[in-house]
Amino acid sequence: MAKVVYNKNLRNFDNFAQFDGKTLRLTELDGNGFTMKDRDGTSMVFEGRNFERTQSVVTGGVIESAEFFDSNGKRIYTFDNLSADAEQVYKAFTFGKDPLRILHGLLDGDDTVAGSRKNDSIWGFGGDDRLFGRAGNDWLYGHRGDDIMTGGKGSDTFVFLAGYDHDTVTDFDRTGSDHDFIRMDYYLFDDITYSEANGSVTMTLPTGDSLTLLNVTQAQIEGNTKYFDFF
Repeated sequence: MAKVVYNKNLRNFDNFAQFDGKTLRLTELDGNGFTMKDRDGTSMVFEGRNFERTQSVVTGGVIESAEFFDSNGKRIYTFDNLSADAEQVYKAFTFGKDPLRILHGLLDGDDTVAGSRKNDSIWGFGGDDRLFGRAGNDWLYGHRGDDIMTGGKGSDTFVFLAGYDHDTVTDFDRTGSDHDFIRMDYYLFDDITYSEANGSVTMTLPTGDSLTLLNVTQAQIEGNTKYFDFF
């Protein structure tokens, strides 16, 4: 189970964009770790086991932890308890710098992901994950698996889509001007099935995917579009 902490905000993956895939180079590698740096000084340090290389390309190994640093040497975020394919992660950075592909490579188990105190986009991907927004106006994406999401302070958005399985929000805030939102497809809104048990409401899509809001009743949420952000 990976444990991830964002030390700086990751809204829309802006910190991944700091890494220049065109100039990113493998600078150190042995069987237990490797380091990549770009011309601006941003760097990534990976540790794990059985790392292999062919010339300047990582071709094998398992990443167990990672640290990302900006050009000033300040830590951006840390990953622990990983079991990620080193070759897949290396290619994601050097061939297209696709942040979703990078996160898929690092976060495909039962993970715990904690945001910074700013505005973050927090992804769980595969597995049964626990996502924590902490402070800031965060977006939380459980993705596949049965995930537990806690927004924390701020106006947070919980993404509810077909294929996201069965997720739970522990602290959906309905009060004030900075209340929380549920992000979903407008065309599925009228097809939601609501059920209530023990003072909590579960919303189920025709696909069978569901989102449960703890300590929120059906009467408080059903049909109330102020709490929904549609696309």
